[in-house]
Amino acid sequence: MSKKRGIRVILVAVLLYQCWVLYLTFSHPNTGINVTKNAEQQWIIESFDSRSIGSELQLKAGDVLVAVNGAAPEEHWPVYRWRTLDQAATITVQQEDGAIRQALVDPRGNLGGSDLFPLLAECFSMLIAYVLYKKVSNSYSSRYLSAVFLDIGLLFTSLPASVRGDALGKILMSAFMVLLPIVFFHFLTVFLKEKGQVHISSFFLKPAYIAAAILLGVRIIYFFDTPVTFSIYNILRTSDLLLAVLGVCANFWLLFYIYAKHRKEVSYVSVIIKTVLVSLFLSFSPAVVFSFLPKILFGKMIIDSFYMSWFVFIFPLSFVYLLATRRLYDVNIIMRRMLFTVVIALVPSLLLAGMIKFFFPLEATLPSLALVFVLLLLSISFILYSLEHLTTKLEPVLFPRKHRLQLALKNITRNLTTISSLRELKDIILVDIVETLEVAGGAILIKYKDRMETIYEGNVRKSEVEEFIVSGAGNTGEASCYICFEISRQEEYTSYLVMTEKKTSARLGMEEVQWINLIITYLSISLENVQLISKLDGKIQQLSALLPEEEEANNLIWFRKLMFELQEKERIRIAMDLHDTTMQDLFLLKRRLQIMQDKYPLTQEMKSYIDGMTDYIEIINKNLRQNCFELHPYLLKEIGLVATLNKLFQTEREICSFKIHFITSEISEIEEQEMEIKRHIFRMVQELLHNAKKYAYANTVRFSICIEQSWMYFEYADDGIGFEPSRPVVREIGSAGIGMEQMKNRVLSLGGTYELDSGTGKGVRFQAQFPIQMHKELSDESV
Repeated sequence: MSKKRGIRVILVAVLLYQCWVLYLTFSHPNTGINVTKNAEQQWIIESFDSRSIGSELQLKAGDVLVAVNGAAPEEHWPVYRWRTLDQAATITVQQEDGAIRQALVDPRGNLGGSDLFPLLAECFSMLIAYVLYKKVSNSYSSRYLSAVFLDIGLLFTSLPASVRGDALGKILMSAFMVLLPIVFFHFLTVFLKEKGQVHISSFFLKPAYIAAAILLGVRIIYFFDTPVTFSIYNILRTSDLLLAVLGVCANFWLLFYIYAKHRKEVSYVSVIIKTVLVSLFLSFSPAVVFSFLPKILFGKMIIDSFYMSWFVFIFPLSFVYLLATRRLYDVNIIMRRMLFTVVIALVPSLLLAGMIKFFFPLEATLPSLALVFVLLLLSISFILYSLEHLTTKLEPVLFPRKHRLQLALKNITRNLTTISSLRELKDIILVDIVETLEVAGGAILIKYKDRMETIYEGNVRKSEVEEFIVSGAGNTGEASCYICFEISRQEEYTSYLVMTEKKTSARLGMEEVQWINLIITYLSISLENVQLISKLDGKIQQLSALLPEEEEANNLIWFRKLMFELQEKERIRIAMDLHDTTMQDLFLLKRRLQIMQDKYPLTQEMKSYIDGMTDYIEIINKNLRQNCFELHPYLLKEIGLVATLNKLFQTEREICSFKIHFITSEISEIEEQEMEIKRHIFRMVQELLHNAKKYAYANTVRFSICIEQSWMYFEYADDGIGFEPSRPVVREIGSAGIGMEQMKNRVLSLGGTYELDSGTGKGVRFQAQFPIQMHKELSDESV
């Protein structure tokens, strides 16, 4: 509770102080006029600051002060304490010609960017401090970093009051400036211990805080008009800058010490130290080099610290990044790029600064030239450093063709990982290549020793392209309207990519040819994978057909199940492709013919012709629908196995030359079985019907399914010509032998047995039985 009360007291104090600073900002301008005493002990105007309103008041250096606010100059406390004309409403001077001039100071005389900047910087610092304190509470060092930002925020808060001669503003401005390097150092010790397990002695932190407190106590004299106030102010003003520089150097020393200790390590600590060193250098070196050191050595800043103070944010923000992120970038690469861009930017920056000095010799003073040079160097370096990123972002506008090729390359390389067949290679890859290059067509050819496989897309003649490759013209790269690229050359085959001219009859450009050569490197790998998959598939099919019989095959049931699952997935994919492409196209074609028939006046002959086309399309559509059903019997889930088989037999009876009988019992028990069993039975019925139509020459075909004592029995019989079961199986796709072997494997994959009885002129009888789960029995047992 006391902690919360303390935080509330601090917040109220900061808020009241902020109100006081805003009152001073809007009540008194920053005059920027410095005064001193001459040999005659008269108060005279000594100099003007960079943002002084002296020129607006038509005052000059050397003018003798007669009165300030209607009283003697020494009675105006800023003159006595700081030797400035802050918070003056009227200034009366005697100029060189003896004329007396009274200048009225506008309360909002130079209110502008110089006053807005500290307010923005303060708000930004306070916001970061709050976010660190509240949102990154899991890190102990974040509390100290929050204190760093709070110090920076109060430093910027005090700036407007300090330049307007306010004693409290000057005290707090100096105190926070001295305190900032100490708080930084304290934060570093905690941060390095937390993140990198680097332990640093902090014995001198307590003396440093005590010294800062003592200096704060000494500055209390700023509130009083004593003979030594200005002397102490003048001494402390220089010592504050010196202490700030020493504090920055101490932070540099600590980081260089840690870096020297861990520089050879490739660890998280070394990356942290490098990042911190770079950010510290970028944060403080501009202010030290261009403001503090010149002020100490020469009594005048090259560039006003007002501008250099922006860089202070770099260092603490880098720690916000280190605390918040889980990934660190390689600071060595970043520094090399930054150094490289700065070196390149030096020459144009020097040339532009020299041109400004040449064309404007009077206006271009050394401080202004230095500021211009630094700004030019930073701006050009930033542009060069960001050029790669900007080029990437603007590439769609600046280089649209190159951008499109790169996007297509990413898409193609991503899709190549999913290719497992030549059909997919055509539908997914070749189509993209043709569309990207805007050519009339393209083809991929695989030339074996005894045959050739070709896939093509667009306006390409297959025979012409194959003749082009066989004749050897492809080896020359170009011929007629084709350009040929060799993809790969293997012992068994050689593959080629053949492209036509563009649709505009233009040849492919150099950039596009380079793009194709890059695509070919990926295509060669993908084609090799497709060939290996094709070989593996063939070997698996042979192995599946050659598997041993029941007693020896128990250990290979998993293999059979896997094979059938893969087959089902491929059949479903083909069925879906037919449904989503060919059948939809036929539907649209039929619809357009009907619209044309209704919309346009046609002769009776033309209407009859269109009706015939529509009927023929309907027949094709019906056949495709049946094929899709056979590939993917979705009705098994919707209406069950028995109803699906009845629907299949009803369809087949219309076209078969033999009678089909279907006998079943225990339908409810059949439908309770797993989908795997029902799917295998359906596939066996399909295969047996196919063999009956093609080879049996039977008059009657009979199917039966029944369940007895936890076993399902499946039987097929016909009165056809039969065959000799002992004859060697023909290992060709589509042959009856392969189909019969597949049925045997289905039975074995279900853990069942089978019996095949046939002979020449005896018909065929195939019986299978496999164990099932009896749901009713299980439920009774559980009761």
